[in-house]
Amino acid sequence: PADSPATATFTADLAAPEIAIDTISGDDVIGLADATDADGLTVTGTTSAGAGQTVTLSFAGADYTDTVTAEAGGANTWAVTVPQSALETLQAEAGADAQITGIAVSATVADAAGNPAETPAEATIDADFRGPSITLDAIAGDDRIDVAEREGGVTISGRTTNVGEGRTVTVTIDDPDVGDLTATTDATGAWSALLPQASVAALPDPGTVQVEARVTDADGIAATATTELSSNFQPILTLDPIGEGGVVDLSD
Repeated sequence: PADSPATATFTADLAAPEIAIDTISGDDVIGLADATDADGLTVTGTTSAGAGQTVTLSFAGADYTDTVTAEAGGANTWAVTVPQSALETLQAEAGADAQITGIAVSATVADAAGNPAETPAEATIDADFRGPSITLDAIAGDDRIDVAEREGGVTISGRTTNVGEGRTVTVTIDDPDVGDLTATTDATGAWSALLPQASVAALPDPGTVQVEARVTDADGIAATATTELSSNFQPILTLDPIGEGGVVDLSD
């Protein structure tokens, strides 16, 4: 028999790592900007697991992976990319409504000892693929400016959807003598800009110009609307009726 028992020293790691997930796409709503980005959607978060450990992200029923990155003086970070094809699939599933609510997202990780996170990081997000839109009201009521309307400014207005309040609308008239106009969307999506009298007077006489209104949403997705505006500043002559019923007889 051995004079002394065999001994061994080992370290036990029984602590489960923690993992958290950041807000996705800035507001937990993915949209057209995400679906049209060839680089896909990057989902990020933090974890106490060591560098190089695999993070598995479950997004809308599919799994994607990447590894943990070491960060000095704080929790380590992770970033997993959801490919554009997955977002395009979601967009197709949204159909004509272009919206999906309650998309489940979760992230899990295990440490070097194989201990899994006790609680996965979870988030529920929505998708809104409708994108912005903009309309132009008929300018001066009929998209025509006459000599009487030339004497004052003319309001150009319209409405937007899926843009939000405070977005800038740029109105461009394709005439070198008329500069761009800007307006700001209100809480209802409406906007209006005044074409000043000097710009009205600079329009072709007679002639037609194209008017374009353009707006972008918070993701940088643009929407435009165009119309043709005609102008004719020639005097309008009218004749009062002559005689009775427009008939001249011997008594006249």
